Amino acid sequence: MSRLPPLNPSQLTPEQEETYQSLIAGPRGKNIMDEKGTLTGPFNAMLYSPQIGNKLQELGSQLRFHSELPPNLLELAIITIGAHWKAQ
Repeated sequence: MSRLPPLNPSQLTPEQEETYQSLIAGPRGKNIMDEKGTLTGPFNAMLYSPQIGNKLQELGSQLRFHSELPPNLLELAIITIGAHWKAQ
């Protein structure tokens, strides 16, 4: 459960809408939305500060999808970090 209430896509400011569209148009696409189109996980939080959210989205995309690591090692790094921080 997030500490930040989910933002309804139909009620976003223009800046939030730009960040929202950037997030769902990327490689993560529909996997970061619930059935109502609300962003899940850390992606909802990015909408609360669109300028920072855009930068985080760009950084995350570069690290995740444009890495020099082979895909299997990248996944291993992701799950190792998640386990370390007890992510669920």
